[in-house]
Amino acid sequence: MAISTWQIWLLIGLLLAAAELMGASFILVALGVTAFVVALATALYPGMSVPAQLLLFAATGLALVPGFVYQFRRWHRSRASTMAGEAGGDASPTLAVETDGRRPGVRLHGDFFPAEARDGGELVVGEHVRIHHFEGITARVTRVDTTAGDDPPP
Repeated sequence: MAISTWQIWLLIGLLLAAAELMGASFILVALGVTAFVVALATALYPGMSVPAQLLLFAATGLALVPGFVYQFRRWHRSRASTMAGEAGGDASPTLAVETDGRRPGVRLHGDFFPAEARDGGELVVGEHVRIHHFEGITARVTRVDTTAGDDPPP
């Protein structure tokens, strides 16, 4: 049983779409859809040459990738924050800065997250902070003045 060219493109599309689970900002999904377009074209026109297939893949990818990335960023910006500890203000728990041996961070629900102060200053181990937001896995934190009556972490 020989595998057809369109089936190869279909498999490439599925692999690219599945690889998107690693978090590539919809780029791999766009390339997966691009491969599906080439699979459809090769299924409809079985004699399509390899250079024509690659040209179609490149042209379709150039058209789709920017649109997918734009839509992803638009959707991502419009979402309300739902990450743990990312409430900001007084709703976020007060945490103590600790280190993993290389960099300062905070421990939230048992997981260590590298942290950076929003004011750009250095964080000191034992200092109390609140998570304002996340940039990737890095927690952007605000210092808490424990002398003003804020509760220290448990």
